[in-house]
Amino acid sequence: MKKITDLMNELGITKGEQKKYSDKDRLQLLYIDDSTAMKIRKMKFERTDYDESDHGETYYDVISIDKLVGINRQDEVGNWLELLFKLHKKRHFDLFKSQDTFKSYVKDLNEACDDLPHVLDIGGEYVVNGNGKHRLTIAKCIGVNQFPVIVTTLNNT
Repeated sequence: MKKITDLMNELGITKGEQKKYSDKDRLQLLYIDDSTAMKIRKMKFERTDYDESDHGETYYDVISIDKLVGINRQDEVGNWLELLFKLHKKRHFDLFKSQDTFKSYVKDLNEACDDLPHVLDIGGEYVVNGNGKHRLTIAKCIGVNQFPVIVTTLNNT
């Protein structure tokens, strides 16, 4: 599986050429209507602040996106929709022109991929932990069922 940067290079997308996406553009691109946007805004969202000294075992797994409940950092957002609007890497919207292209990308991910998203397992629920914030946020907002990730457990939980 190719890295996101490899996909960008193949498509000839450079950082300077990336389109500026408004919040409305993002919702339209991902086929998120007003009703769905309101549901996303109300989904469970937690912010945690665990550092590397709290980390335990790391392994590959395919998680249920329903169990993705937040982010491991103190971003100034309170819900998934706000996080979608704050995503700064526009390349994800350049690469994935629709829900279908994003879902196709996710379907091709596997354990051999070297740029899988990272999550922390907090009692059977997951928070984004670094790599993959953009992809996992998009997945959460468009209702992807499962996503291959690298899971890190917490010590003493």
